[in-house]
Amino acid sequence: MAAPLAVVLIVAVTIRAVLFRSSLAELIAQRVEVVSPLNAWKRVVEGLALLDLGVTPYSGDVFHETPLIIYLFHFVIDYSEFVFMIADGITAVALYLAVQDYNKIVFRKQKYALEADRYPRDVLELIQTPKDMYYIPLKVALFYLLNPFTILSCVAQSTCGLNNAVIALFILCTIKGSAFLSAVFLALATYQSIYPITLFAPALLFLLQRLYIPVSLHCPRFWVQALQYGVMFLGSLVVIVCLSFFLLSSWDFIPSVYGFILSVPDLTPNIGLFWYFFAEMFEHFRLFFLCVFQINVFFYIIPLSIKLKEHPVFLMFMQIAIISIFKSYPTVGDIALYMAFLPVWSHLYRFLRNIFLVSCVLLACSALFPVLWHLWIFAGSANSNFYYAITLVFNVGQDLEYLCEGLEGRSSNPVAVLFDSLLLPGSDFGMDCASVLRWRHEPERAVPHLVLGKGPPGGAWHAMEGSMLTLSLANWMELPGLKLKDWVREKRRNLRNDRATPAEIALYYQHYVSHSGLQDNFASGTLVTSLRRVACKPVAGAERGPGTVWEVRGVQSGEAGEGGKAEELPFCVCAESVVLATGTHDIPARLAVPGEDLPFVGHSFWELEAAIAGGQLGGHVDPVLIVGAGLTAADAVLAAHHLNAPVYHVFRRGVADPGLIFNQLPKVLYPEYHKVHQMMIQQQHGGGGPADPDAPPGSSPGLFCGSYPGYASFPRHRVVSFRPGKKCVLEDECGRRTVLQVSMALVLIGSHPNLSFLPEGGRRLGVDPAQPISCRRNPVDVDPFTHQVLAEPGLYAMGPLVGENFVRFLKGGALAISSDLSRRRGSRVVEEGRHV
Repeated sequence: MAAPLAVVLIVAVTIRAVLFRSSLAELIAQRVEVVSPLNAWKRVVEGLALLDLGVTPYSGDVFHETPLIIYLFHFVIDYSEFVFMIADGITAVALYLAVQDYNKIVFRKQKYALEADRYPRDVLELIQTPKDMYYIPLKVALFYLLNPFTILSCVAQSTCGLNNAVIALFILCTIKGSAFLSAVFLALATYQSIYPITLFAPALLFLLQRLYIPVSLHCPRFWVQALQYGVMFLGSLVVIVCLSFFLLSSWDFIPSVYGFILSVPDLTPNIGLFWYFFAEMFEHFRLFFLCVFQINVFFYIIPLSIKLKEHPVFLMFMQIAIISIFKSYPTVGDIALYMAFLPVWSHLYRFLRNIFLVSCVLLACSALFPVLWHLWIFAGSANSNFYYAITLVFNVGQDLEYLCEGLEGRSSNPVAVLFDSLLLPGSDFGMDCASVLRWRHEPERAVPHLVLGKGPPGGAWHAMEGSMLTLSLANWMELPGLKLKDWVREKRRNLRNDRATPAEIALYYQHYVSHSGLQDNFASGTLVTSLRRVACKPVAGAERGPGTVWEVRGVQSGEAGEGGKAEELPFCVCAESVVLATGTHDIPARLAVPGEDLPFVGHSFWELEAAIAGGQLGGHVDPVLIVGAGLTAADAVLAAHHLNAPVYHVFRRGVADPGLIFNQLPKVLYPEYHKVHQMMIQQQHGGGGPADPDAPPGSSPGLFCGSYPGYASFPRHRVVSFRPGKKCVLEDECGRRTVLQVSMALVLIGSHPNLSFLPEGGRRLGVDPAQPISCRRNPVDVDPFTHQVLAEPGLYAMGPLVGENFVRFLKGGALAISSDLSRRRGSRVVEEGRHV
């Protein structure tokens, strides 16, 4: 990789050398987007002239750089162009080496986590391979050296390039694990512009992580390491400041540099947020708003450090970006530094929603900056409002970089998101706003259809436990033309906590069919056994050749005959298009461990209900073992705990894992699930149990003590086997085994759709044809705007089969399908008209 890096360095130096010798250099050095009152080369030259005359450079209001900078150029003023090119080269090489080491650390962590089987299958596609990481360091160097912002900053001889070099060396030393050098370069960066002091937190977090020291206020090693790093940082800063005093024999540089940065007296226009606001500000309010504006850089590091303590390098990247946006005198050179890190997280680009919009905004603003400046200053046809407006857009464009990932749990289907935004505006923010859609029934546009289902309309809602509350709010479950609240009011029932029960939802959907006059379109009690394409004969007189249709075969349960057994009648239906909407509740997921077929092991919530109804959990019984950390498992925990039945709760994730569903649900709306989460946190099993799986079963003495007696959670455990005598063997991530005596075991880890009526179970319809269809890991691969299966034209899929689990977003999928069917039907009518 040394050769490609050398080529990039040569190209970068050549571009800069050409521009230095061109007439553009002087123009670039005057651009307010590239230089500021802090780092402009013209001001450095003025300071050097004062120093040569024996006058302190801080005696006027021109020079605001640090003493070390002016003494550096005092000796190399004739070679300043080379200094700035070397600074850019040092920055690029330092970032290259830092990212190279960081990738090694990431790969090592991934390797250990994979060996310990800590990653769920649905995130395996995000794992980076050495091949993926190989060119990332080179891309980082390329992004910095050939970024137009970096080039402009270098040609303008902005001292921002020197600051970037110091920060890059700080990042390199931090990732290398050198706490002393990291503290020294952080002190030097802070000495230069104050704001980098906020990088102390991510640097400390990374060093703690590298030394395997937990971030805990109760850990003595945490305080020792934090104190050591803090002392090295403060000591280095004091030495640098004292050195500056000895060079100048004066403290004048402190108000001239740091006071200038904090008080913002020079309101020369730039790409920042300060200048226009304070130019219009009454002096009486200046101090208050100055504090408000300045606190932005320092405040965000606190919540970000808490949220991203496991990802300190990403935290460092975000904080550098925040500094470049909210500092008092920003330039494009500040932006170039954090942009260089973008290739490090290239594997996450697929989750960025507005990346095209953000890129266009930044490019457009970069082009409009000089245009609006010319219209304002030279042409006189614009004013400062125009320039400040483009400044705001430019900064918002950078903020969107972090907001474009969207909200957790939202649909990835663009039609569903659009339809949901129109139907339930503001619902993600807890607002109950009226829909902007108006429904109008147009019978002439109806699409003939037939719905085949094993049960009555409402599907899986009829099979769910009727007293539990739904995850979605009640109004999210509504269908067009029939308000759920109005229907409930007619039935003289009240909704509780804005959420309905599955029983109410099932009856609502069943009533909706009759309310809409769709009874003839539903065939209940049907079981599809085969779905395939067959050739069909052309209609007599038609000029088109034979085509194909979908042949649907199955059986329908008729009326009970003699003996009380229902007669099954075979049927065959042919259709031009078929929509798969089977859901994923047909086949419970299994652990695939020995003993899973023993009689005391169940795989559905209904088996727990049957045990409760049969009185099997009454009195003094052994605990119920519940495996899983989803909402169904939580419902089972609540049901068993409500009956005072002891519960062992086993799950593979940690209780603080962001992927845990409880960490994504608002506490106000889902108090019962957060109660389960609280139980999982407070009642964790601490012991390893019997080391020998064949040893007599036992449990820790205080296993069921605490705030929730009768419950014990086993986070980061997996089931090894079930054994006769109602025994279960667990294993934690360290390999220690625990044998539990249980009354029954429930494995509630999800379910899979039953697509046995399709060839190979429909595997070839998935995103990965080699894997079975799964809602999370391998959904059906469809066109996002029509929901037509990419592998089979004329076949559509919706709901959990394509990764949508909420009724709220299913309606968007139905809209996409019906729209495409209507369009195809209209096209066919036009085509037939042409044949006539």
